[in-house]
Amino acid sequence: MLTVKPERSASHKVDFKNKKREDHMHFQLLLYILSKLFIRANKKNNSFRKMVGEKNIVFQLLTKDKKTARHFEFRNGRISSRPVVNENASLSIIFNDSNYAVSVLLSKDKDAFTQGILSSKIVIEGDLSLAIWFQNLAQQLKSAEKPVPSHLRTIGFVGVGLIGAPMARSLVRNGFTVKAHDRNSEALDKISEYGAIACDSLELFHDVDVVIIMVNTMEQVEDVVMTLMNILPEHSKTPLVIMSTVSPDRIIALRKTLDDLGRTETGILDAPVSGAPLLAEAGKLSLMAGGEKALFNRIKPVLLSMGDKEKIFYMGDLGRGAAMKLVNNVIGISVGVNVIEALSLGQKKGLKPDEMARVINASSGKTFFTEQWPLTKKMFDMVLRDTTYSAKSALFTTGLKDLETAKAWGQADHIEIPCVENAIGQIKNMTEDQFVETLENMIQA
Repeated sequence: MLTVKPERSASHKVDFKNKKREDHMHFQLLLYILSKLFIRANKKNNSFRKMVGEKNIVFQLLTKDKKTARHFEFRNGRISSRPVVNENASLSIIFNDSNYAVSVLLSKDKDAFTQGILSSKIVIEGDLSLAIWFQNLAQQLKSAEKPVPSHLRTIGFVGVGLIGAPMARSLVRNGFTVKAHDRNSEALDKISEYGAIACDSLELFHDVDVVIIMVNTMEQVEDVVMTLMNILPEHSKTPLVIMSTVSPDRIIALRKTLDDLGRTETGILDAPVSGAPLLAEAGKLSLMAGGEKALFNRIKPVLLSMGDKEKIFYMGDLGRGAAMKLVNNVIGISVGVNVIEALSLGQKKGLKPDEMARVINASSGKTFFTEQWPLTKKMFDMVLRDTTYSAKSALFTTGLKDLETAKAWGQADHIEIPCVENAIGQIKNMTEDQFVETLENMIQA
């Protein structure tokens, strides 16, 4: 029996063409309005103008077919815009089509942009850090500040590195006054561009409502805390939120040290985070906290500005947040190293990274690295481009430190963790140059 496929009417075809034309016009109008808002904000919004600074870049938004496009040129503090493709743009955000572009740009869903990248309906060409900068710049167009609790208005933030910086920026966007301190003067200069107050000394933290500590080692945590004890009033109730990945036992010991010094009213919460810089930028980190429940509840509005509300976990007593983070990092770092080694093997044998990721995601080897492969590649690119936060050496410094901390934590109770020993050995057997070359090969393939 023959099945005759009905012909589509001419009017239907015309409607389809009209729909596409309307979508293009809608996207063009949206981009035009955005350009006018940018130019106006650069004249009247001090925070916006400070972020623009003296940047000399071109970024553009366009559709895959390039029929709708607009580029924005930043030159010496001035902004210009034209509705054409710029072949030399520093950053291109490419949408699958005009209809999808409009739906994402007008969406109230904070995850819409990220989901677009994961589904390959949005492609970013260029430096991911510029995409983050653009996202933050667009946020400055919202003139009304979000109300924050009166007891949490000013946050002291110590450590604005690769993850700390986007966390601090998220706090600023949510209406908090952020005083930032870091040993790296370049990192301080960068965070000040986004509205944080750069503090070259902790002395300027004398009036903060909460102190967030996001440094690398426990020795640095202890140094910051002891310095603050000489700055904050004797009976200060300013809570200290330790978000570094450090030893649970040493956090508990730090609590005892403060008690012995008569600082019983100084609350401590250990609240380490998990997630990539892009998640930190979006305020969507996973967060695991330990300490007094009343203190956790008191500062939760601050935590909610950095973490996903569905991924903020209260673990119980002091030290349990740090304990959970070590368990997570034993898995995360070990898996990450194995994924890089396995994909490198496949690539050297002729398989393409994108092809491997697609097959792995439908098979038993699926991991968070492959599941978000488009973002993973962008993160690799961001690491390679970084010149401020020592991102290329992070695996060999922070990664090893986390594994060594987990190893010592286990050994304190005579618990051996073979997978930790293996991961430490794998990292030590790899040079930074080899690591960089591996990432470059995966991105360029």
